[in-house]
Parts: sequence; C-alpha cells; structure tokens
Amino acid sequence: LSAVDAMKSANLDFASTLVSNVAVALDGVTDALRNAGIQAENFRRQIRAVSKEGEDAGKSLGKLFEISKLPGLELEQTAKAVTALRATKMSAQDAHETVIQFGNALATVGAGTYELEGTVTALSQIMSKGKVYAEEIYQIAERLPQTRVIMEDAFGTADTEVLAKEGLRSI
Repeated sequence: LSAVDAMKSANLDFASTLVSNVAVALDGVTDALRNAGIQAENFRRQIRAVSKEGEDAGKSLGKLFEISKLPGLELEQTAKAVTALRATKMSAQDAHETVIQFGNALATVGAGTYELEGTVTALSQIMSKGKVYAEEIYQIAERLPQTRVIMEDAFGTADTEVLAKEGLRSI
C-alpha cells in the first residue's frame, strides 16, 4: 500500500511540475504574441504615415513580411527602409522592389541589414535632393562594392562630377 501511495505522490508531483512548466511556456508564448502584435501595429503606423490616401496598409505590411524573409534582411530594417524611401515620394511598389534589389545585392557581398540601412539613407538623400552627389555614391559604394561597376556599365563612368555635368538627376 505504501508503494502505491508513493507512486501516486510521484505522479502528482510530476503532473504538478508538468502543468507548471506548461503554464510558464504559455506565458512566454502569450508575451511573444503580444509583442509581435505591438510590433506589427507599429509597422502599420509607419506605413500609413507615408502612404497615399486609400492605400491598403495591410497589403503593404504583408509585403514587408515577405521581403524580410529574404537573405540578410530583417523585418524592422525592411520596414525602416521602405518607410524612408516612401517618404521621398517613391511608390510602394518601387520602394519594395528597391529594398529587394538592394537586399539581394548586399547579400551577394555578405552584407546585411546594417548596410541596407546606410544604403537606403544615401539613396533617400539622393531622392530628396533631386541630384546625385559623390558623397551619397561613396556611401552606397562603401557598402555595395559593385556600385561603381554598375555605374560604369550604365553611364560609361562612375565619376559623379561627370555625371552631374551631363545632367544626371535622381531616379
């Protein structure tokens, strides 16, 4: 009888420990879900701040989640990048595509979100000024070495002074 009582007691202790561990895990999941919801709402607000009237912020948020799955990209930096580009009056589609292309290019040289942030900052400065300056090109080329080759292929030179004289404006 005492062996049976000992087994019942051990089973109760095990069950109690199991329930306690499950409750702790569920609290962690609840906190993670709450934080994810807060973060998603913050991203939605960022999108709305730079969106045109009638644009679907939910659709843009879905696109951000999709883009952030690409190598080297994270959701927070992707949202910041798209928001910065949209603030220059770039369309949502163009901002998404720009982030995808820069993200892909950065991934080929082993760069990631930090470099994306600097690249987008430089591109946003170009867009805001309406003119290409050497400083921004250097900022981009510093993070994305293939920039000079691309410029030479596209324009025949990577010299920003020559490009400025030829009347090259922002994209």
